[in-house]
Amino acid sequence: MIDRSNDVPVYLQLAEEIRGMITNGIIKPGDKLMSESEMTREYNVARLTVREALSVLVNEDLIEKKHGKGTFCKNTQKGLSIDVLLDMTDYYFIPYYIRSISGVFDKNGADFIVGDTKNSWKEIVKLLTKILQKGSDGVIVQASPEKDFDKTQIENIFRQFEEKHIPLIQIDTDYGIAGQSYVIMDEEKIGIFAGEYFLRYGHSKTAIIYMPDNRVSDMRMKYFKTMFENVTEIEFNSELKKNIKAAYESGVTGFFCYSDYVSKECVDALSELNLAIPDDISLISVDDTLISKIYKLTSITHAKEKIGEFAAKAIIERTSPIKKIFAPGISERDSVKRIK
Repeated sequence: MIDRSNDVPVYLQLAEEIRGMITNGIIKPGDKLMSESEMTREYNVARLTVREALSVLVNEDLIEKKHGKGTFCKNTQKGLSIDVLLDMTDYYFIPYYIRSISGVFDKNGADFIVGDTKNSWKEIVKLLTKILQKGSDGVIVQASPEKDFDKTQIENIFRQFEEKHIPLIQIDTDYGIAGQSYVIMDEEKIGIFAGEYFLRYGHSKTAIIYMPDNRVSDMRMKYFKTMFENVTEIEFNSELKKNIKAAYESGVTGFFCYSDYVSKECVDALSELNLAIPDDISLISVDDTLISKIYKLTSITHAKEKIGEFAAKAIIERTSPIKKIFAPGISERDSVKRIK
């Protein structure tokens, strides 16, 4: 309250009174302050004293005057600083994730630092350890799809984030740690979608081109195979062209490729074998990136931008735990031929 016996000028006392209400949360960011007339009556001071007090707080960037509307408390909270860990070798997906995540953070005044996971669980543990040491307001991590990883190490580092109340959200895939947050695709349905689509177009003899040592690829393959009596499995390696030729000669009419990148290599191999898509071989891809658009491939859609946006909003809103699974769709183009 105002103490007129105090040597401190009345306008500075009034400024301190209002400053204290802002600091203690009585006046919150965005709140409208009393008018000058209301303050003169409330504190029994002259209008000039009120104006001088408000001028002090304006200079301290605590309040702002809006012409014709009044005086408002400014948002003085420091913006969030988020760590985003992505596989920078995944240059097909990175633009989608960066664009969607940064869009949310920009709107909310949050800063973020990007780290490279190198698609390795060991690198992820190393990066998360450094983040714990420096501190963070939250972490979005693109979990690696490796089949062989130390679940105990991953679980221990995740628990440390939980203990420090730092939200951590996995995207793309997850490590299966109980109670942890993730925003991912329904990989089972991706395999089923591809199988159903081939069957709808009359393809009963199919092959799947899979990525070795990859949990995501294994899930897609497992559920794709449930749709057929027999599926030819082709590992994505240096023998790709030879194995594609053998599959075609055995009567395979449709290839399901793990990703758009794998599809591109498959298309190149088929071209070298003088086999045309879809006249000789039908092909379904996954991801629906620029590759599938350029090559006109029917592709199972991956909600990459939605995943990034959803995870970023969850970090901003401090919502935890998050368990969000996006269902796939399909972008139909010209790579599947109806054969009956």
